[in-house]
Amino acid sequence: MIEEIRQKIVDVLGTSFFSNEFFHFELWHIVHFIDGAILMFLMVKILKKWNDGEKMFLFSSLLVLHEFAELALIVGGASFISPEPIFDILFDLLIALIGGFLVLTYMNKKRRKK
Repeated sequence: MIEEIRQKIVDVLGTSFFSNEFFHFELWHIVHFIDGAILMFLMVKILKKWNDGEKMFLFSSLLVLHEFAELALIVGGASFISPEPIFDILFDLLIALIGGFLVLTYMNKKRRKK
């Protein structure tokens, strides 16, 4: 039963909005954008003494580590993660980076107004 629910969630998140041989955009990318935004929000709130460059470096490193962990699970035979082409992995990183960068920029502007 849990496997059926997981598969239905994966199927919904795999809904594609646009796809060609070079570019693919699906609901998963929106999840990556939101994940990046939430992670950066938490980093800004927790790492108050760090400058923006340090936050972006840590943020980027965590995103890359996440993708490597995902790849390791795929190579290890985990059935709950589907293999992705390299362009999709890079786009996941880019979308999450954009989400985090927008949150960092917004929070910096909000802080300066005070």
